[in-house]
Amino acid sequence: MNNSTAKITRPESGKIAQVLEFLLISVFAALPPVLTVARVSPPLFLGLATVILAGLAWCYRGRAMFEGIGTKARSFLLLTGLAFPAFMLLSLAWAPVEVQKRGANSALGVLLSIVASGFLWLCVCALPVPVRDRIAKRIGSALTVSLPLTAVLIFVHFLTGGMLNAELRADPENYVLNRAAVAISMFLPFAILVALKQRHRLLYAVLLVFAAVSCFQSESSSAQLGVLVILLLIIPAFVWPRGIYRIVVCGVLLTFVLMPLIVGHVNGMIPQAVHDKVGYGSLTIRGLIWAEYANLLPEHVWLGYGVEASKAANKLPEAATYTPERKKLLAFGHSHNAPLQLWFELGIAGAALAAVALAMLLRTIGSLEGRELSAGTLTLAVAYSVAVVSHGAWQGWWFSLMILAAIPFMLKGHGETSRPVPEVKAGSR
Repeated sequence: MNNSTAKITRPESGKIAQVLEFLLISVFAALPPVLTVARVSPPLFLGLATVILAGLAWCYRGRAMFEGIGTKARSFLLLTGLAFPAFMLLSLAWAPVEVQKRGANSALGVLLSIVASGFLWLCVCALPVPVRDRIAKRIGSALTVSLPLTAVLIFVHFLTGGMLNAELRADPENYVLNRAAVAISMFLPFAILVALKQRHRLLYAVLLVFAAVSCFQSESSSAQLGVLVILLLIIPAFVWPRGIYRIVVCGVLLTFVLMPLIVGHVNGMIPQAVHDKVGYGSLTIRGLIWAEYANLLPEHVWLGYGVEASKAANKLPEAATYTPERKKLLAFGHSHNAPLQLWFELGIAGAALAAVALAMLLRTIGSLEGRELSAGTLTLAVAYSVAVVSHGAWQGWWFSLMILAAIPFMLKGHGETSRPVPEVKAGSR
């Protein structure tokens, strides 16, 4: 018997593994409701999930969890991913001086996100397949309760004027709920996947519909868009998983590459009735902001203006002749369109690096099968839709939330497995 196997079969190791599984599931259960009072908490939850998964991998494999790390470290996806923050750092050489410190922090944040993702994948690969499946199922079951609970908190917040948040000394304003609503839309596809396998599917369906409806109570137009995307794609995705996956991937890559050419026509392509219904502040102004950023891009199309230059877009020499109204559209801190922000700040060179890494990442989603692929495709569609209409490209909470939403699918993906080891069973001694 080797050392790693002996470690697994020791009573104390089995108990530790059970506790770690419970804690990991608790992280996912707690995140959506916690977001109603703590908007910046996703990086903390990602850190907890990473530490717990590392502990689980060590319980099952010991030092053997690092087997093949050299091969994994040389993967084309990881190397391309690491080249991207390196280019972000390089772009500080031509970024506006006032944003260089922020740009360095953003590059470091992206680097840490990529390293964390790679380490999480290493830990997941070290777990036996039955353990992965069990944890993924329990995470999904926890989400079927956690998301409706978050919806209750959202409705209570609006009905009481944020009284609960005020009692907890958190911000009672309605905008605080936006990230909780985004989390609901991001985790909803995986919760649906698990709910479909439960005995009381109708009850879970009602609960998840309630959670989805709560997004429309919030002020988050991006969360609402995410729910609409799920509504649009859910039936075809589950009926024709592979075909819809290919369509979504092609749509993501095509719009990413062509984003600077598309954004100037967005407002014109949307019927006026939709503009009137959604409103200037939620829809029309976004198209105007996008158009102004796209207008500046040709001046620095190859390398962009430098990471985080969006923060100073209205002060750039290239915008000196702009009217006050046009400068105001450049003064929101970023373009509220992640692909466009990437193009603006890093140019063709950065966009090309990102497109290659994105294509490789989307290819890994294709390793899922059946309903898992359907849910993965829906999550991808929601994440990309939200990224296109809201949030800064380098915001740490958003990167962390996307990685957390990907973890259940990492657990379901069986493309790479560890050598068989005895499973730690509940109550084993």
